[in-house]
Amino acid sequence: MQTITLLPLEGIEIEGIGLLKLGTSKEAVHKFLGLPSEHDDHSWFYKKHEFRLDFDEEGNIEFIEFVFGPNPERTVLSVYEQNPFELDAADLVALLTKCNRGSAIDDSDAPYCYTFSHLAMGIWRQFTDADVQQSMDETPAEDRDSDEDEWLARDLEMGKHFWTIGLGVAGYYG
Repeated sequence: MQTITLLPLEGIEIEGIGLLKLGTSKEAVHKFLGLPSEHDDHSWFYKKHEFRLDFDEEGNIEFIEFVFGPNPERTVLSVYEQNPFELDAADLVALLTKCNRGSAIDDSDAPYCYTFSHLAMGIWRQFTDADVQQSMDETPAEDRDSDEDEWLARDLEMGKHFWTIGLGVAGYYG
């Protein structure tokens, strides 16, 4: 597993490769990381590193998003010396709130999505463990088959964590 350290407002440090800064041009990214696994005009995806790069109109990185949480296959993330995909959702929100230095937090889609303006960071998940528990409570165990129970148990654990984390250039989240 490759360790990648998120450095808010700066970029990411990829173990064994180096620092990829926000604002880096497409040409420099190509030299640094090679060709992306998938791409379009404004977004490059690197499956090997489990992240997506979004480019601004000038072709420079404006946002980096890690999309394999909470169960990455090839990477271990670190932000403020914590793995964001291993932290319970409330603990990650508390950590980023503390580091956001009292600046605006958009929690209008809480508990699914939060953005932290000072850090230019965002976190997202599709559902919470409470959502899954509610679904389980609505369908008694005797009415579920073993496949459904297995699926619900997996989702119950996934719902405790955020699934994506991204960082952008200063002002990315307004």
